Amino acid sequence: MTCGSCVTLIEKTIKRKQGVKGASVAFSTGIGMFEYDSVMTSPNDIISAIDGLGEFRATLASEDKGKSSRLQYTKEIRKWLATFLICLIFAIPTLVVEFAVPSGCDQTVITDGLSIHNLCLWIFSTIVMIFAGRLFFVSAYKALAHCNTNMDVLIAMATSITYIYSVVVVVVAMARHRHFSPVVFFDTPPLFFAFVALGRLLEYFAKVLHTGGKHVGMHNIQNHVIAEKNV
Repeated sequence: MTCGSCVTLIEKTIKRKQGVKGASVAFSTGIGMFEYDSVMTSPNDIISAIDGLGEFRATLASEDKGKSSRLQYTKEIRKWLATFLICLIFAIPTLVVEFAVPSGCDQTVITDGLSIHNLCLWIFSTIVMIFAGRLFFVSAYKALAHCNTNMDVLIAMATSITYIYSVVVVVVAMARHRHFSPVVFFDTPPLFFAFVALGRLLEYFAKVLHTGGKHVGMHNIQNHVIAEKNV
């Protein structure tokens, strides 16, 4: 789960099911507790309803759910660490180009409408959009396909708008044979994705520490479902 709207979505969906009396999902741990009438519904029905949302994966909690949760969180940590490193590798050169390579009136134009400054940022931004942005775009697509929204939708929209706008204005400047390169926002995706990936990484580190507590696994397993973000 990426934000509070994910929690609200799961709770509302499950509460609408026949036989469900209550639903409570903790964003910090990804664990949900559901009160239900065992005659009218079952844990498998609740799991199917959550999986049907398209952007989550749910499993029935068991005695070793603390161990399985830590294993899942460890996988997420590795994934977001790799994503963060990719973003960082290109975010640092992006900052160097922004401050070291001349732009504006002092820019060095290599062809009509395209400067060295904008070309470098364009290359860095494209690589990050493809390799790091894939996670956000896939998640956003799954959410929109089920008529839902989450934080990844906003992230995908923000980075896409800045990237597409920058590409358009540069291509137009080149087509019109301008003697200068326009102001662009190619620096946004590498820096934005880097900060978001770092946030997700710290989030899963916190979850691993939380699941290490002694209280994990002490609940009535019949009424618990662990809901995790699908990748």
